[in-house]
Amino acid sequence: GIIFIFPIIGFFLLLGGRYWSIVFGCLVFQLFSMIDGCDGEIARAKYMESPVGVLVDNFCDQAGNVLFLVGLGIGLYRTSQWGDRFFLESVICAIALILNELVLWRWKEHGVAQSNTMSSVYRRQHGVIEHSGLRMIGGRGVELLLQLTKRDVAVLVFLLLALAGLPQWILHLWLAVALASFVLTLLAFFRFRLA
Repeated sequence: GIIFIFPIIGFFLLLGGRYWSIVFGCLVFQLFSMIDGCDGEIARAKYMESPVGVLVDNFCDQAGNVLFLVGLGIGLYRTSQWGDRFFLESVICAIALILNELVLWRWKEHGVAQSNTMSSVYRRQHGVIEHSGLRMIGGRGVELLLQLTKRDVAVLVFLLLALAGLPQWILHLWLAVALASFVLTLLAFFRFRLA
């Protein structure tokens, strides 16, 4: 809910496209990620979690991701000689994220992603792990991969890249992860449907 003001502020900061506006934009998104994580934990600890709350939280997370991508894409478009490519990269990444979420949402209707066998696996990721072939890297490999691609870790890496003056690498890395996630989700979804 109310903490969604952070992604909106971060979006406008990223639009500036300059070093400090990108650094501060990434810092605001880092704060949003931390507060959002605490908010969810508090709701679960107080038994205040509800299906509507989970839906709103997920929507805000995904809308925040899109705002980050589009804000950074527009900011780099305005300030970089390769700006048109960076903007296109941000749009493709946002589309991949949205499509991935839509497939996961559709999959949830089939009840696939409801069990939870690994400590850090969100219920909705379980079906992707089980049906995509990702388990071939082993349980510890999957666990490590999931830890490295969690939003909190990703946003921290994005902040470090911004501080290093490499904001375009935020887009490159995020696009690679978003496309890989989407491909794995599609593969798992179709394998499940054909089984």
